[in-house]
Amino acid sequence: MKKVEGWRRTRIPENASAEVGDELRFHIETRIQELIDNGLSPEQAKRRVQERFGSLDEIRDRCLAASSPGNKRKQRLIMESILQDIRLAVRNLYRRPAFSATVIVTVALALGATTAIFSVVNGVLLKPLPHPDPDQIVNVYEVDERPGFLNDHNNISIATFVDWRAMNHSFEKLAAYRTFRATFRDDENAYRIPGGTAGDQFFEVMGARPMLGRLFVESDFEQGASVVVISYEFWQERLAGDPDVIGSSIRLEGDPEVVGVLEPGFEFQAEPREVWFPLSFTDDQISNRRSHTIKAVGRLLPATTVDAAQRDMQRVSDVLTLEYPRFLTGFGVNVVTMEDDVVGPSRPAIYLLMGGSVLLLIIAAVNIANLLLVRLKAEEQTYSVRAALGAGRGRLVIQAMTETLVLAIVGGIAGLGIAYVGLDMMLVLAAQSLPRTHEVGLDLAVLGYAALATVVVGVAFGIIPAVQGSRAQLTNALRESAKSVAGGTNRRLRDVFVVVQVAFSLVLMISTALLSATFVNLVTADSGFEAEGVLTASLALNSTSYPTTLEQGILLDEIERELGATPGIEHVGFTRFVPLKHQEWTWSIEMEGGPAQEEGEKRDYGLHPVHGALFEGLGMELVEGRLLNSFDNKDGRLVTVVNEPFVARFYPDGRALGKRIKFSDAADWIEIVGVVKGMRHYELSREPEPAYFLPLAQMPYDWFFNETSLIVRGTGDIQSYTSAVRSVIGGIDSNIPITEIRTMESYVSSSVARTMLAMTLLGVFAVVALALVTIGIYGVMSHSVGQRAREIGIRLALGAEPRVIVRSFVTGGLKTTLIGIVVGIGGAAAAGRVQATLLYGADPVEPGLYLLVAAIFAAVAAIASYVPASRAGRLDASEVLRES
Repeated sequence: MKKVEGWRRTRIPENASAEVGDELRFHIETRIQELIDNGLSPEQAKRRVQERFGSLDEIRDRCLAASSPGNKRKQRLIMESILQDIRLAVRNLYRRPAFSATVIVTVALALGATTAIFSVVNGVLLKPLPHPDPDQIVNVYEVDERPGFLNDHNNISIATFVDWRAMNHSFEKLAAYRTFRATFRDDENAYRIPGGTAGDQFFEVMGARPMLGRLFVESDFEQGASVVVISYEFWQERLAGDPDVIGSSIRLEGDPEVVGVLEPGFEFQAEPREVWFPLSFTDDQISNRRSHTIKAVGRLLPATTVDAAQRDMQRVSDVLTLEYPRFLTGFGVNVVTMEDDVVGPSRPAIYLLMGGSVLLLIIAAVNIANLLLVRLKAEEQTYSVRAALGAGRGRLVIQAMTETLVLAIVGGIAGLGIAYVGLDMMLVLAAQSLPRTHEVGLDLAVLGYAALATVVVGVAFGIIPAVQGSRAQLTNALRESAKSVAGGTNRRLRDVFVVVQVAFSLVLMISTALLSATFVNLVTADSGFEAEGVLTASLALNSTSYPTTLEQGILLDEIERELGATPGIEHVGFTRFVPLKHQEWTWSIEMEGGPAQEEGEKRDYGLHPVHGALFEGLGMELVEGRLLNSFDNKDGRLVTVVNEPFVARFYPDGRALGKRIKFSDAADWIEIVGVVKGMRHYELSREPEPAYFLPLAQMPYDWFFNETSLIVRGTGDIQSYTSAVRSVIGGIDSNIPITEIRTMESYVSSSVARTMLAMTLLGVFAVVALALVTIGIYGVMSHSVGQRAREIGIRLALGAEPRVIVRSFVTGGLKTTLIGIVVGIGGAAAAGRVQATLLYGADPVEPGLYLLVAAIFAAVAAIASYVPASRAGRLDASEVLRES
């Protein structure tokens, strides 16, 4: 029988023998640790376990003899080993509650932050748009390349669109569309809802399908057809899911017939559109290249790239420019994926936030690694016993890593809770600045990221201390363990960790400071209007009730008169284009007495039809001349007010009053009677551009303004006038929908929302990072004082001044911090250039700001170093030497 056992032993691989030995050592070590925890000394615990289990070699031989290639004992041993590791790790959490709580909270904060930000990255950037093959859907714009314009998202003329469709070689389908707000009425109220007009091929481009009925067919695009396709959400919410909706008429303008209901979730440009009308063109419109009123969307041919489509469309544009130089000189074409159009403007801010959260995660991992290195001193006895019992270095590393992973997992679970709460708060901030926020949430992809990040962080902050601790204990066993753990290698590692923490925290702090400077510059910039005390509202006018500007003017006069009689309301005006909300119209003009028009130059500038006390309502400053008034009516002299950028562009001598302009295709001249300051109409970060203002009654064409914005300036709480606005307008005409009642200050807030979001979140990251740096420096210095207590006692006994000892520790801490500051300044300079697109009026490399932040970090380091260093100066030399 002994021969058989011997034969079986020789057939078992040597590494299997070693693994079984490691497993047995682990069980023995675990039992010894339990006895030590119960009060026995290491020697007593070791002796009792040996008496109970016997020789390790004999036990290993019995285990190997019981093994065979077909059984599962080895797998059970491995599983038992893993479970033992986990049980020991959990028990250690309770043995060191302060340490465990510190690690868990640190991990939770860092992982919570990065998980919340990743959920935004996933929902906004990574999830594809909800269309078949969304990467093949592109928007095609006209590019205004003339100096002073440089707009690459221009509308196009219908004639140009027709030529684009006929001449391109890149698109499977190319469709025209417009978006607008339609008026829907129920039995009690009128509402403004998002809608659009869709040309033929539009729904094919978007991959839309009907849930009920059909989509548009050729006959729907004939002039006079009154049909509509509605969204599933509109059908459910506005029409109560009426099963007989197909073929019925609904109370939109013109009472169109419903021919189809789209499948649930259909959206366009990542926004819901509730109703779609067919877009058709007359013969006159097809030949009109002056009026740029539509947009184009296309689906690329298979295997056609966006770059190839751009080259093809530029070829088409060049041919058309040669054929129609009067209309197309200075214009190009821009092909951009719909995804880039939707999320492109948000990418820099989101990437910056993701980078900031990752830096915070690294700082947290480094901080925990530092804590683990410090804890090696407290664990030296346990490591020494295990090493003396023959535990291999791999076994010690695995045990240590299991504990750190358990800590990381508990912290990760807590981090998910923080991410859940923080995400809701963040989405409140992001609602005005980020698209697709309805796609953001803690879905499976986000949970997978959180799990992966937890494991990576657990390994990252645990591997170096685990390896370092196992190496030290194996080298010195029981006699020299304390010396090894406190030795130079660990101290250098801790210093390196502090440098990394300081450097990354400095990058976060400087990035936050740059965004803060940008925010201040934006909100204090001279916008050309006064937002405080201004209420705005959008009014939708029915073309049947108010078919001309004359009827519209009569209505607006009555609204102005009755609202103006409300106590507290000072001015009431109307405009088509509210600053920071709407794009303005542009129209080609000529001028008398200005610089000669250069060849190919198009003088298309911002045209603002206004009525009532608009200038006073917006607080626009009159530079010279006069403002428009009630006498500037249809029967009066044609007049206009221009802004300072207009004067600077066309009248360098500054003498614009009395000069005349006219529309290029009109005969009547319009006299300039006033000049106002330039207004930042599009964005607060965009300088004022040339614009001119015409009385609504004197518009050269009888245009119908289906949407007019009311401007009210009042005293006190401007929101309190909302009821007065509704009451007055409802009393005049209850069929006028009143929507988007907002303060002008809210538009200003929206314009800086993206900057504010990035500034706020990075600021939170920076504060947490600074706290971690403070804890890290304090921990390193405190541990250093404890380890060098004997040295300090000797120096004090020999007559060293306490203040000299304190200064030496503080100086050491500052040296490490200064290295981190130098590294961090380099990183901040690189990060500043990356975030330059988000800055306004702030230099990415601002020496004064860098020095200020560096001084803050130096002060924090000095304080964090001084507190434990001061204890070193108060040590009792005789007591320290006696205890050592």
